[in-house]
Amino acid sequence: MFVCMTENGKIARHLARHRPKQPILACSTSGQVVRQVNMVRGVVGYKIPEYLEEKYEELLEMVLGVAQE
Repeated sequence: MFVCMTENGKIARHLARHRPKQPILACSTSGQVVRQVNMVRGVVGYKIPEYLEEKYEELLEMVLGVAQE
């Protein structure tokens, strides 16, 4: 699984363009971006809380937990 942090969804869309066999987890603080990337083939959007944006260790733990599910 690819995990990417994105503010506008460009990274997730760029990865999806290459049609990898692994799913892509696109994490963003914007609900609109999450809805948009959910429409891209092979991409699953996940909304992260804004307060974790600067707390990288907690954010990484949370995202890895979601990726393992």
